[in-house]
Amino acid sequence: MNEDFINHARLAIKAGRRCAFATVVESTVKGTPRKAGAKMIVFDDGSTHGTIGGGRNEKDVIARCLEAITQNETRLMTYDYFGRKGESVCGGQIRV
Repeated sequence: MNEDFINHARLAIKAGRRCAFATVVESTVKGTPRKAGAKMIVFDDGSTHGTIGGGRNEKDVIARCLEAITQNETRLMTYDYFGRKGESVCGGQIRV
């Protein structure tokens, strides 16, 4: 984890804020928007630092991170990037 992420988390915690780290732990094919190791911090107010790929999947990750913060739990989620009919997507799957 790079120094920038650690500093953002440290400052948030020092200010009394809670946060969750979302990390892509697996990426199945080349087409996914981010590869394994991509990370994002989700703060208790819904703001973020970094990205795990954007779009509706990232929006869901943010919502689940907020739940994890309030419930003090870890999560492992799987997301597909195969799209629905008519959508232009990268393809593949990630685990966060």
